[in-house]
Amino acid sequence: MIVRTLIGIVLICLALWSGYWFFGKDIHRKAIENIALEFSKEGISLNHTAIRVAGFPNRFDTRVAQPSLVDTRDRFSWYAEFLQILSLSYQPYKLIIVWPEQQTVSLGDHQINIESKGLRASLSIQQFDAINLDNIIGEAGLIKLSSSRGWSHQFSDVLLAMRHVNPSEESNGIEIAARAVRLLPSIPPTEATAPPHWLAQLMTDFKDTKMSMVVEFDDAFSIEKCTSGLIELRRIEVNDSTLRWQHGEMTINAQLDVIDGQLQGYVNIDAGKRGFTSLLTNSGMPSELQLAAFLVDQFSESQISAHLQDGKLTYQGSPLFSVPRLRLCS
Repeated sequence: MIVRTLIGIVLICLALWSGYWFFGKDIHRKAIENIALEFSKEGISLNHTAIRVAGFPNRFDTRVAQPSLVDTRDRFSWYAEFLQILSLSYQPYKLIIVWPEQQTVSLGDHQINIESKGLRASLSIQQFDAINLDNIIGEAGLIKLSSSRGWSHQFSDVLLAMRHVNPSEESNGIEIAARAVRLLPSIPPTEATAPPHWLAQLMTDFKDTKMSMVVEFDDAFSIEKCTSGLIELRRIEVNDSTLRWQHGEMTINAQLDVIDGQLQGYVNIDAGKRGFTSLLTNSGMPSELQLAAFLVDQFSESQISAHLQDGKLTYQGSPLFSVPRLRLCS
């Protein structure tokens, strides 16, 4: 009698778990359809040829075949052979996304081919039918970008992490951390349509970076709210972020408020003098940035503190150049 009862309990549990898994399988399929609908409202078409969900009984392994994103206004598009979305059955809101080794991004008539090794992201979501992220960590062992305009860059040890600041307190801030190491050799732009020479030179001399910052909005952040212009950026805090070139480096700290798109606050730069100023003055940068390099060169401690107010970057009360309005969500 006891054995029969135990067998009955096990069979009931198996039936319930099987029902839960197949119900979750349908939720995963419908979630992709709902996200596609949300994208379409913003003029972005999300397409695919098939969706397959496997992994019974312990996982939801979703494979989207030939996914693509196409902006109906021809501003950008993205294409890959597949996209994998993985989660455990008992933790369905914690996902791992795996990209293939080859992807293509088009920005107008500019095409960028992306080759990667181990490109994946782990993230927590609030619900399946929306794109609200609690936190996300993206990483790759190697990323190579090759442009139809002739340039190519490779990066290793790539990490990008974002999370809500004190989510239990309904904070509107997001912490962002990033790092990347650029590998040589690299092919600089050669066509007239390539980025400005000074920007190309910066990319060629770039070695690695570590960034830590907090961005805060006037309401709880979500991709839907941002793309619909329902929230606005209010504050940017940069903490000991480091950029290194072949012959120099700089550390940046900043506290900036964003008022109607204009940055207000201060930026502190601690730069290695000779390498930094040589990079700026020899890269063909605009005269305003060469002036900034000159100012750095005047101080033995290689530190400057600039202020932003009323759309101007100023140093010791003297305006250096205008700063465009920042419109992150529109």
